[in-house]
Amino acid sequence: MCYKRHVAHDNPYREPGSQDITALVNFTAVRKAAEEEGWQVAEYAPSSNF
Repeated sequence: MCYKRHVAHDNPYREPGSQDITALVNFTAVRKAAEEEGWQVAEYAPSSNF
């Protein structure tokens, strides 16, 4: 998602360098897939901790 002046849109090429770009990540799905492959979670914390 892209944001400029509190307006959202989905084209990162529309105004390069003058907008904020963010991504939504389903960390629950990432964690589940990693655990299914034998990975172990070292820490699981909200981004507010950073």
